[in-house]
Amino acid sequence: MPDLDFTPHFRESQEFIYPDWAAINDQIDNSCPTEDTKSEAWRTVTRKWVSAIRRSLGDPYRTYETENFLFVTADERRIAADRGRFLESAKKSILKELDGVAAETPQLVAFLFHDLDTYYTYISEFDSDGELPQSGGTAITTNGYAHFVMPVIDGNLHRNVFVHEMTHILTAHLDIPIWLNEALSMRMESATGTGHGFYMDEELHDRHVAHWNAETIQQFWSGHSWEIPGDSFELSYSLATVVFRILEVDVSRSWDELKTFLTQAKRDDAGEQATRAIFDLSLAEVIEAFLGEGDWAPKPGEWKGLSANTGNRTCQRSG
Repeated sequence: MPDLDFTPHFRESQEFIYPDWAAINDQIDNSCPTEDTKSEAWRTVTRKWVSAIRRSLGDPYRTYETENFLFVTADERRIAADRGRFLESAKKSILKELDGVAAETPQLVAFLFHDLDTYYTYISEFDSDGELPQSGGTAITTNGYAHFVMPVIDGNLHRNVFVHEMTHILTAHLDIPIWLNEALSMRMESATGTGHGFYMDEELHDRHVAHWNAETIQQFWSGHSWEIPGDSFELSYSLATVVFRILEVDVSRSWDELKTFLTQAKRDDAGEQATRAIFDLSLAEVIEAFLGEGDWAPKPGEWKGLSANTGNRTCQRSG
């Protein structure tokens, strides 16, 4: 492999390194004549980037490597080893459950930050201006090298967050609506036994009824609702779970049909066409089953000007 210098493409901001992955990709394509040399170049630049992040964090952070993961954490070695074993097991489970949907990836990178300030400083580079919703983890999926980050502030092994963010990365190749992306990640939490399961009581239902209307439902379908801290952010996760559960449990379709839906649903119409084709239902009818009559249909023509940065950054709710 040629001796490549990637440092000109390593941009520093707020003491972190954010590589220019487009420039790095061009450099590798232009300098490496074979797939083997390209793969070796990618492994090299990935390790240089991860090492740079580790140095910026300082002690007691260390870098750990397993067959499919490269991650940075301040955990003691015993706990770090446990994390590595779980990450390997979770990836296998997700790929098996989502066979035909999820895709294999290069070595997955994760940064486990042991204080909230560091976590929010890092992810702020991938966000629009404004207040960041409180989250328990983030997958960076379209800014070059897909990776995930999470705060570890109490020493617990947040296995549901690992599964949630890993699902985002393993399905990042799909043009999937954001609500369905989040619902699927929560579904994988349940499938791997790390999630909290479905929850709905009268009080939570009343909050949904009070919040969702003709305007806010378009924020949900477009993905913008995940950018709004507070009830919008929290209830978006809950509504996404409800919609997916109605399709899976109440409409009662096979898992193979649901997987077909996952591969066919498109972001530009919130999955409306695929919902009609596979379930013989509109998304408005699905929402109506939960919230009652209303103006619930996705209206992509109204989404202009609504940001949806979860296309770059997909979050796991906190708590």
